[in-house]
Amino acid sequence: MRWVLAVLGVLSLTLGLAAPAQAASAPRATKVSTYKPWSENGTLKVRRGYRVVKTVRGKCWTGSGAAYTREDAWRCMVGNTIHDPCFVDMSAGDPGNPVLCPTGPGSKRVIRIRQAGLPLEYMNSPGPRRVWALALANGVRCEVPTGATDGPRDLRYLCTGGRFAARLNHAHRAWTVQLASLKHPRSRKTVRVVSAFR
Repeated sequence: MRWVLAVLGVLSLTLGLAAPAQAASAPRATKVSTYKPWSENGTLKVRRGYRVVKTVRGKCWTGSGAAYTREDAWRCMVGNTIHDPCFVDMSAGDPGNPVLCPTGPGSKRVIRIRQAGLPLEYMNSPGPRRVWALALANGVRCEVPTGATDGPRDLRYLCTGGRFAARLNHAHRAWTVQLASLKHPRSRKTVRVVSAFR
């Protein structure tokens, strides 16, 4: 009888340890956040955690095509390079204030563009926040395309390394996308979304 109880005790201990291990292996929920590079207190201070890597002069001429439902998001140009989206501090109230543009999809390294004045008549109309950038579990970053793209019909995001993401699935706590190379669009794999930026 003693050995039967001992076996049952071992089984109970094993099962008790297995349950937390299985729970620990579950994928983490995708972190969904609003991209806010400004401190938003009217002082034109960059929010803690963001870093300005360059300050240049440029021009912003229309609302962002990537973050198209954000009234604080703009499409700007420095020389021949387009930056989209770029964000103005709405709380400061001056359309001639500088804008901050992420150096990559959702990056906290930003370029500060000094510009003469935003054409407010071309500002985006506010609406439900849409996800414009993704950070994937394999290190790839993706962003809503803002120009003409040559790819499959279900292309939703352009990604680093000549890739694209399609079929964003946010039905579960851990979002996923189908990731593929633009050169081989049919060879896809499912990748977890770590962070999504609106």
